[in-house]
Amino acid sequence: LQVALRQITEAAAHTLDAEAAGAWLYDQSRSKLQCLDQFHRRNHQHSQGTQLAVADYPVYFKALEEDRTIAADDALSDSRTREFVGSYFAESGITSTLDAPVRLGGQTVGVICIEQVGSVRNWTVEEQNFAASLADLVSLAIEASDRDRTQNALRQAEQKYRSIFENAVEGIFQTTPEGQFLSVNPALARIYGYATPEELTSNLTNIRQQAYINPQ
Repeated sequence: LQVALRQITEAAAHTLDAEAAGAWLYDQSRSKLQCLDQFHRRNHQHSQGTQLAVADYPVYFKALEEDRTIAADDALSDSRTREFVGSYFAESGITSTLDAPVRLGGQTVGVICIEQVGSVRNWTVEEQNFAASLADLVSLAIEASDRDRTQNALRQAEQKYRSIFENAVEGIFQTTPEGQFLSVNPALARIYGYATPEELTSNLTNIRQQAYINPQ
C-alpha cells in the first residue's frame, strides 16, 4: 500500500503542477485523518505522520462526506477549508486546495489532497475529475492491501491449525455423516494401530460397521 501511495502522490503533484499531494486515511476510531504519504514537489521528498482531528475541523469533514471533490480555489476564504487557516495552512503557506474523498464500500475512508502555494489557483473540471480518479486508485490499492492481509492471516491460521492437528496427542478426525473419514491425525492412527493416517483411512472405509461395537 505504501508503495502505491507514493506513486499516486507523485503522479498527482507532477500532473497537476502542484506544490504537494498527500494521501490521508482515517484511523480505526474515525476520529482523525492520518497522512500516510505526502509528496513535496519542490524538494522531491516524501513525508508522513501529520494528523487532523475530526473534532477540530467539523465543516471540512462534513463536506468530505457529502462532496465528490472539494475544489477550494481560495482555500483561505472557502467555507469548507478556512478552518485550517490558523493551523495547517499557516504552517505550509497553502492558498488553494483540491481534495477528493476516498470511498470504499460506500464509506469515506480517506482523502487525496492536492495543495497549491503562492498565487490562488482555479481548479478546472478536468483537474477535479483527475483528482477523483486518483481517489479511486487509492481505494483500489487499499482493497488489494486488505486482500493480501486477509490471505496472510488465513495462511497463518491454517499453519497453526495444521500444527495443532498433526502434533496433538489426542486423536482428531473429521468424517462424513455416512461414516467415511475425511481427515485423520497421526495420533488417531496410532490409537487405532496403524502406522500412518493414510493407512487408517484406506482400511477403515465405514466407521459405523468397522470401528464401533454399537453401530448406532
